[in-house]
Amino acid sequence: MQIFYKATRPGGVSFFDPSTRYTVGQETTHPKPAQGNDAAGYLSLSTTPTAAGSQWPLSLFEVEAVGQVWQPTLSRLSATRATITVRVLREVDPTLALGPQAEPFLALAAEVSTLSQSQRTRLSQAGRSGFFSRSSFAQQHGRSGCLDIAAHVAGFQSGYYQVWEALSAVLLGDLVGSDGFTQSDYDQLLAAWRSVVS
Repeated sequence: MQIFYKATRPGGVSFFDPSTRYTVGQETTHPKPAQGNDAAGYLSLSTTPTAAGSQWPLSLFEVEAVGQVWQPTLSRLSATRATITVRVLREVDPTLALGPQAEPFLALAAEVSTLSQSQRTRLSQAGRSGFFSRSSFAQQHGRSGCLDIAAHVAGFQSGYYQVWEALSAVLLGDLVGSDGFTQSDYDQLLAAWRSVVS
């Protein structure tokens, strides 16, 4: 039995379809199933918890597929799998979706929530590192969900990209020195935040 991960809104409600719920000990089936590459027709699972999330806060479940599992060829995420029905085995600590840097990420996220409009404006004027525009580094390390969570926490307002980069840096901080992700890259991702907030 292969274990997969499924992230939802708190309480087990699907991020994308409020009528779809995940409950421990029960099976969940896509309401309009269709095998193929269109995400509207399958339940999306992840092979690692750090690829499962897209928003924060969330609930995180370990699930097993009931029936066929396939990898959507159109998915940009190598950790994504598709199926029609899952059995929900257990709910697990949602911070697993954040990886080993959960604690510093949550501390920084708390700071983000207190940013003033003036700080956000100054952040927006501080420039961007450009690291993630030219790298699939997070995907290679199964951390694509981490970046989605960071984007959600950053909030879509002034200074969004600079805050997103800082949150992403913290989530990937344990990978400095891996596959070309250098201390310099890390520092560049945090540069705007440090210049305005720290």
